[in-house]
Amino acid sequence: MNWLNTVKNKISTTYHDVRAMKKVRELFLYPKESTLSNLSYILLILFFLSPVYRLLNSLTLDFHDPSFYFVNDSILARDLFHYLQPLGYFGLFIALFTIARSIIIARDDDIELIDYIKRYILPILLTLFLLLAFFSALFSDNWAISFYGHPYRKEGFITYLAYAGLFSAAYQLKSTRRIYCLLIPFLLSGTLLSIFSLLDIEYINNLFTLTKASSIFHNANHYAYFLNISILASILAIYLYKGKSRIITIVPYIILGLLTYTLIDNGSFGSYIGAVFGVTMLSIFVFTYHPKERKRLSVIVLIFLLSSLASSMDGNFIASELSKIAGGTSDIIEGNEQAPSAGSGRWSLWTQALDFTLEKPIFGYGVDNLGDAYLEAGNTSDRPHNEYLQIAASIGIPALIVYLSTLTIHFLDLLKNRTHFSLIIYSLYAIVFAYLVSAFFGNSMYYTTPYYIVFLALSIQQMQKESTNL
Repeated sequence: MNWLNTVKNKISTTYHDVRAMKKVRELFLYPKESTLSNLSYILLILFFLSPVYRLLNSLTLDFHDPSFYFVNDSILARDLFHYLQPLGYFGLFIALFTIARSIIIARDDDIELIDYIKRYILPILLTLFLLLAFFSALFSDNWAISFYGHPYRKEGFITYLAYAGLFSAAYQLKSTRRIYCLLIPFLLSGTLLSIFSLLDIEYINNLFTLTKASSIFHNANHYAYFLNISILASILAIYLYKGKSRIITIVPYIILGLLTYTLIDNGSFGSYIGAVFGVTMLSIFVFTYHPKERKRLSVIVLIFLLSSLASSMDGNFIASELSKIAGGTSDIIEGNEQAPSAGSGRWSLWTQALDFTLEKPIFGYGVDNLGDAYLEAGNTSDRPHNEYLQIAASIGIPALIVYLSTLTIHFLDLLKNRTHFSLIIYSLYAIVFAYLVSAFFGNSMYYTTPYYIVFLALSIQQMQKESTNL
């Protein structure tokens, strides 16, 4: 029980240290940077294990008959939300110390305000986005939805706060080894879900409350968002795990093929387009600036292509979807009566979202609050299936400008040092890029968007670290 005595002594020492403090600044400087990093690391491991938590939680349900699927799914969604939210809020607690420490240290080192802003411009812009989201919720016609979220989406302002907490936790991690370790629970979760989907065994589906098409998510599109990120994360694992034992080196390649096959089998073409763009972007940077990695890159691309072709062979999925896109684009250009249904009805959702944006350009209709507007416009959807239009219509044009400015600055930072950055940087950014492309056709959700948020923070942090060392 030595560890228990150590914990007791640590608590006692901390208690006496805090009581002896004379100034507030002492409190914020008291935790070591390594302590905040360790807490963030544990928090993110718990976050990446959330799909496993969802699977295990299903085992505790009383009934596993198919007729109880929707009831069970609602219960599990509620529990998963209550699992994820505290993790995000604890991340906010870490953010409080991190921000306060950075300001105190900047003042002690006589760092000019403009230099401080330049150093932390991306987190500052995202904080401004969060502030605009708050005012959007405050001025909305339905506070309950804007602050607490739609019962299905669960993505009101309080969820945005949880996103900010997860971003802050990921922003603490500077060690690539910790990213290496975080990928293990994430890819483990993705691999499990993929295997269950492909096996499609009724007993397993009922036991874990999942389906072949949507897995543990509410629908197939949401599962595809997760798979899109997972595919690019498996490529990151390939570069992080190289030089390890042969088995460890091979496993990420197998996972890449499995996840790609599953995404095609899932049938959500928007997310597959995102994955294609992510792999293409990564290929361009690696081929150009890391010529020694061209052979490994060729294997990655080959596995991605072969898995795609193998999965789409029966239904000719890729060719069929490309044909639909061509037909829908033609309808839109001609402006015929089929145009509103283009993109599985997305075109009408997009045009209506533009109308909503012009109606309330400053703060929008409120966070997660487009349902009534769409209903009045004769559409049963509550989202435009385009995250950029979603932000513009629900939070406002200023919020969209701030968000796009953040992404633009981050991309320009990548271009600025493109000849010096490591494969880790390119691989992390490829995950972000793949999500951003798929966001043109999808919605944000409380259990998928946090993955993007975490990898965005990791990408920003690693890029800053390597830029500082140049």
